[in-house]
Amino acid sequence: MTVPVKARALSPMENLALNQREWREGKTTLESNPVRVSMNMTGNCNIRCVYCHLTYADYYSGEEFGLDLLDRVKGFLPTLSYLVYFSSTEPLAARHFKDVFRATMSYGAEKYVSTNGLLIDRELAELFVEGGLRYLTISVGGLTRASFEKAHQVDRLDALVENIERLNRIKKATGSELPGLRLVFVVWRDNADELPEAVRFAHRHAFSEGVKITYLKAYTDDMIGQIPFDCLDEVQVRVREAQSLGRELGAPVAFDGGNFDDFDEENVGGFHRPCAEPFERFHIEADGKVRTCPSFVNREFAGDLKAETAEEIWNGPVYRKFRERVNSDNPPDGCMRCTHNFHKDFRRRNVWDQRDLDLGIYNRLEGRSYLKGR
Repeated sequence: MTVPVKARALSPMENLALNQREWREGKTTLESNPVRVSMNMTGNCNIRCVYCHLTYADYYSGEEFGLDLLDRVKGFLPTLSYLVYFSSTEPLAARHFKDVFRATMSYGAEKYVSTNGLLIDRELAELFVEGGLRYLTISVGGLTRASFEKAHQVDRLDALVENIERLNRIKKATGSELPGLRLVFVVWRDNADELPEAVRFAHRHAFSEGVKITYLKAYTDDMIGQIPFDCLDEVQVRVREAQSLGRELGAPVAFDGGNFDDFDEENVGGFHRPCAEPFERFHIEADGKVRTCPSFVNREFAGDLKAETAEEIWNGPVYRKFRERVNSDNPPDGCMRCTHNFHKDFRRRNVWDQRDLDLGIYNRLEGRSYLKGR
């Protein structure tokens, strides 16, 4: 009797190369594992930022991502290139964040956390340094005490700075360059003049990855007058000032998916840029449900880790159909108005004006507004 030879396990680099080839070839059933696993660690957040769509949605819940769910995707971990500990809520508010992070420290995937930074205590800072977190992104919408409070609904800028400086002291004491710090600054009409200060802040507090600029989307009527799409000349003057200052200080200035006047990419079927999400990503919600793309307009679940294996979901019917359609002239409904920062078409105004959109699978909270009268 001939004994089947078990295929050699792929390294992360080999899996990445195979995955990219399968994407280019338009395969729908993949031999490769996911390149990226993203975990929505919790159904909660500690603040309500005016620029976050979940602030306006009936979303927050008691769901928590834990070691039981991590165990369900353990077959993917050795071949991963990227491991992301967040989606839309605050990962550091997750009950099991530290346990999950410690359990994944031994894997070679590039690890990434995006946070508002207010919950980074000493234990977490030491854990990030010890665990080799590659990137720690901190998102803000204001860098004066007043503008920070308007953007985040809390008067905690001093606490954020204290947390950053504590982390930097721990990095220095251990001789570690990790995690690399990145400041995401969410820009709208009234705070665009703070862009140069964002660059100075990043330089002053040793953000090795500098500043990443992202632009406001409007979810309510009082936000629509703030979207940069409608005041491009005014906002881009500040953007160019920030870029110039960044070159002077040696602080990188980049964009979350692109910039308006630098955008010349072709789109697919008139909808979005070429998309690899359902080919490379396995996105897990805090309750164990899996989606092919983390964008909130993607309302379809590909499976449930509490009822199916990760491998069954990865090449299941929802993933296969999504791969078949995403880059076609007939994409899934959510893709027709893509909101994903790396795939959306910056030139379409209805990407930025989202007052008419359902907030994904969540109910919109009518009457909720934070910019009114400001």
